[in-house]
Amino acid sequence: FTSQEAGDVKITEIVSHKTEAKCLAGAALKEILAGPPFFIKASAACSCNARARKMDEWGCDECERREDEIVGWLREEAAKRKLPFIDAAGRALVRLAVRRARKKANQ
Repeated sequence: FTSQEAGDVKITEIVSHKTEAKCLAGAALKEILAGPPFFIKASAACSCNARARKMDEWGCDECERREDEIVGWLREEAAKRKLPFIDAAGRALVRLAVRRARKKANQ
């Protein structure tokens, strides 16, 4: 509430501040990779959880701007695990994660 004195009339208005929900693209990407058809989960030896947290801190807009960097992370981790990797598929996964995170944040 905010109040102002206007002569003899006191004006009170309700100020609404809508808090924007955090867009958690890193969490969404982890969820996609952990489920079918990939079943890829973070291991103790990988930096997956730290990178997912970084993506969550950045938010969806920054993840979109850093898509190439994130795809590079996916490529690097795939190589460590001796898994095949296609950049176009990595981009599609990042974009899907951002869409899902935005949808969840706006619910």
